[in-house]
Amino acid sequence: MSEYNTIEEYIEAVSTKLTEKFASNGKEVEPVYREIFKSNTTYHGLCIKVKNDEQSSVSPVFYMDYPFHHQDEGSIEDYVNEIYETYNELSERGQELGNVDWNTIATKEHIKENVVPALIDTKRNIKFLQDKVHVPFGDLAVVFKVPVSHTEKDYGFITLSNDFFNNIDMSMAELLEYSGKNMDEKLNVHVQDMADFLKVIREDLSEEIQEAVDDAPEDYGLYIVKPNENNFCKTPLVLTSKKYLTKLAKDIDVGGFIIIPSSIYELLLTPLPSKSRKEYAAFAEFCHNDKEAVEYISNMVKQINEQELAVEEILTDRPFIFNADDGKLYNADGDVIPFIY
Repeated sequence: MSEYNTIEEYIEAVSTKLTEKFASNGKEVEPVYREIFKSNTTYHGLCIKVKNDEQSSVSPVFYMDYPFHHQDEGSIEDYVNEIYETYNELSERGQELGNVDWNTIATKEHIKENVVPALIDTKRNIKFLQDKVHVPFGDLAVVFKVPVSHTEKDYGFITLSNDFFNNIDMSMAELLEYSGKNMDEKLNVHVQDMADFLKVIREDLSEEIQEAVDDAPEDYGLYIVKPNENNFCKTPLVLTSKKYLTKLAKDIDVGGFIIIPSSIYELLLTPLPSKSRKEYAAFAEFCHNDKEAVEYISNMVKQINEQELAVEEILTDRPFIFNADDGKLYNADGDVIPFIY
């Protein structure tokens, strides 16, 4: 039988025990409750705020939902100890963000120099998007992120909310201009033949998949777009820019491709050989008329996503089509999607 009947009771107990745990080790903290909206679901979390700190402190969000619903798998003391150890480990690695100066971050100049766009799935983030600055992009949305911390390997970001943005003397046109400029400076990707990519990671695959890789033909007709270095900007952002997609088409010497933005980390490309406008017009018409075929592609991508990715890592199940000849991006229904950058 569970000791705590409601998640509110559980969170209150964790907060009390965390405060006592830190105090017994010489640090005054205040656990701060947060509701996090992801994939149309509300999650319950705690952040650790250090008291008597001249600058606001930030910590990772420690989620309460799983331990609350699985109280039979471990005591509340176990989870409190896990939070305490994780927080201290991150602090030792330089990821404690108690030195974040929000007075600096919440300025037009800081946002101008640092804001970058990010793509998320609209349907899975309806509630999250309600109070966020965003621009629709097909069945996706572009949100805007500002870095508040970084280590050698990673960055911590906040997503611009409407309230935050409205307190800054900046127009939407300026936000798009600055985020596009910063994206050009930070986004660094390369395209690789899928066969070559699988050979590189072969040893990390299961034996069954290794056998499939070994038996597969040399020419998959499939390419993967990956980041070159520190992933300050996520790879799928190339979708929003005609310049990036045109360069990718030149790199693999094709007239266009079907794009599968399967996750927030990479893109998959299937080349279309001809640069004929007529052929692309026919393909767009096919997309409109042959809904069954388009749904087949979408369902295949959806199945792979569900098996291989966490919900928050999925971008979309729907493919896009880029025509390098007319420089246009189409959705799976054959409609033109205007570029943002």
